[in-house]
Amino acid sequence: MNTDEFIAKLPNLPLKSRGQLPEKSGIYYVIDDQSIIWYIGLAKNLRSRWAGKSHHRIYQLEKQRKKVFTIYYEFVHETQLDASSRRLGRNVDLVQMHWSTANYAPWQEVGLLDGLGDLYEQGLVKGVGLSNYGTKRLLWVHKRFQERGIPIKTLQVQYSLLSTYPVTELGLREVCDDLGIALIAYSPLGLGLLTGKFSENGSFPKGIRGFLCKQLLPGMKPLLGCLQEIANTRNKTMSQVAINWCISKGTIPIPGAKSGEQAKENIGALGWFLSDGEVIELDHAADRVEKKMVQNIFQTR
Repeated sequence: MNTDEFIAKLPNLPLKSRGQLPEKSGIYYVIDDQSIIWYIGLAKNLRSRWAGKSHHRIYQLEKQRKKVFTIYYEFVHETQLDASSRRLGRNVDLVQMHWSTANYAPWQEVGLLDGLGDLYEQGLVKGVGLSNYGTKRLLWVHKRFQERGIPIKTLQVQYSLLSTYPVTELGLREVCDDLGIALIAYSPLGLGLLTGKFSENGSFPKGIRGFLCKQLLPGMKPLLGCLQEIANTRNKTMSQVAINWCISKGTIPIPGAKSGEQAKENIGALGWFLSDGEVIELDHAADRVEKKMVQNIFQTR
């Protein structure tokens, strides 16, 4: 991330002069001599946050011997640091880093993760989580957080009958179980393709969803047929069966809802379970799908 004009105008000090930072609450930005932002964080006391050689960031920055770092800062009243908590009337339960920057800006990731950890250490959030992390990257972050005594509560990945890749190929289910991390399944309805409301000869939505309908629906017939058959037997909708399948796989699905009716339908996926045989039938049908859902471009391995 490059420095913008707003940050460039803020008061600042060289990293080596961090002991002169004001003892006030605020936001800090650590920037190198190429105008690359390494860290962004909140602090109830800017000087205390950067005091001493023991601070983990100092060690990381001092290893970059060819770079010169400057700490830019702006004052923020302490009550503003936990504005979300005050609006909720309690601490925020969970804050997730939506994706890893390892695929396109790896120098940013450490700073973002450290900022996430800071929120937990300062008691501003009850838990932290990740999204779109693969097994190798997850283990790396877990080790880093473990050194600070910070547990990872959740990992959110694209998971559905059209997108089994995170579990079947990356092995995230087993790793999350071992580390005590809850696995959240986003897009459990495959952008609506698993609801049964789209057909090859029908009208498609605009944009990427319409493109995916054209690409995927022709090869989804066995899967959609299996969903429909189980839905009829269970007196459920295809959407409810698809969501329940995610639950049966030990994940926490988070389907979207654009109306009260859709929300009610989603709730209908709760309070019952597919049989082992039905899960196996759906697994086999999913394996026969000719084209799988495109993976998130930020998903790491």
